[in-house]
Amino acid sequence: MLSDLTGEQRALAQFMSSLSENAYCAGWMDGLEFALWQVLLGERREYGRLVMTGEDRAKLCSLSGAAAGWIVFDDEREETWVSLEDWQSRFRDWQRLAPAQDDAAWSSEPSNEPYTREELRAAEDGRWPERGDRCLRCGVLVPRFADLTDHDRERILDLKKRSDPGGAMSALRKAIGAPTRFAKIWVLHSGRPQPRHAGPPCPHCGEPLASERAKQCLHCHADWH
Repeated sequence: MLSDLTGEQRALAQFMSSLSENAYCAGWMDGLEFALWQVLLGERREYGRLVMTGEDRAKLCSLSGAAAGWIVFDDEREETWVSLEDWQSRFRDWQRLAPAQDDAAWSSEPSNEPYTREELRAAEDGRWPERGDRCLRCGVLVPRFADLTDHDRERILDLKKRSDPGGAMSALRKAIGAPTRFAKIWVLHSGRPQPRHAGPPCPHCGEPLASERAKQCLHCHADWH
């Protein structure tokens, strides 16, 4: 946890957490350490709602160098420092598994049949949803819930709007028995998948732009610089 880290290690952990908050309104999104290492390596530019900048990448590199390692999240010890040698070994193992997982996840369109209360109780083991609507921004499946009433849905989304995602997750768990991971995914996505890009619609084709400041459409390739 943070109190066990040195000043340099804590600075790295806090910056990584701030990126997670800005991207997903979560203090430490699942897989954060892997995604940000890809940013540091220049392998990705987008993370959740964020388009990572060269400044973000440089700061990650600088903080990691000062800490002489990387930060991972452990279910028992929370934020935990690991040496670069240890981390690079973990990252290589993750890389070997990640492509196969991604190919399997995208090879066929998953069912979006809602989960019943009984199924949610059985899913308490912490596994990821296997049914739902694919979020084009982060790739996870956003589950649907058969027993979620309109009243509870509005109440839960209102909690999130009031900057209380933790309260929203607790309310969802209480309302239908959703396991923690299912509740976290649903609340962070406000119950529906997000488009690949979050900008306003293109004035030419109507598809979402990469950002509010975009001057070129990635879909129809119109350019108005």
